[in-house]
Amino acid sequence: MVARSSASASAASAPRSTPCAACRSARADGQLGYWLHALGNTGNPNTLPAIERYLGDQDVALRSAAVDALRQVDSPQSTTDLLDRARSERDPRVRALAVEGLAQRPERAGLDYVDSMLANERNTDVRRAAVAGLGRQVPGNEAAAALLRRTAQSDPSASVREQAARALAPR
Repeated sequence: MVARSSASASAASAPRSTPCAACRSARADGQLGYWLHALGNTGNPNTLPAIERYLGDQDVALRSAAVDALRQVDSPQSTTDLLDRARSERDPRVRALAVEGLAQRPERAGLDYVDSMLANERNTDVRRAAVAGLGRQVPGNEAAAALLRRTAQSDPSASVREQAARALAPR
């Protein structure tokens, strides 16, 4: 736990233009995924430059860790980064993480993307991820509830319809 805190502190204060010593060390030790998760757990927008470096990495595990870290940082830039990943990510598992992260945010841009994605996405797992994220906003966000109601009525997959209905059920 102490190592994560020091890695997060190092990354939070690292300059934007050069890779920080902590991320180089974490990569060399095979701990970069853990380091990215620790950065996300801080929730600090100052860690975004360090996280963003790995969004396009060739290693799908590192892209996944970077997207997961983004989901924990509440800022306009992290929402923009999640939108970019949701639109361009090749791996459906990483894409699902980005979509779920967007779906659990109240920003209109993210919800608009999720709305369009739910209507057009062929991958059931990505639609399930969107429903999971939207469900975290209910009750309290009528726009998210409306998307869940529509999904519960019209998604082509019975399992996604059932998941959306469960997300709407009173808790």
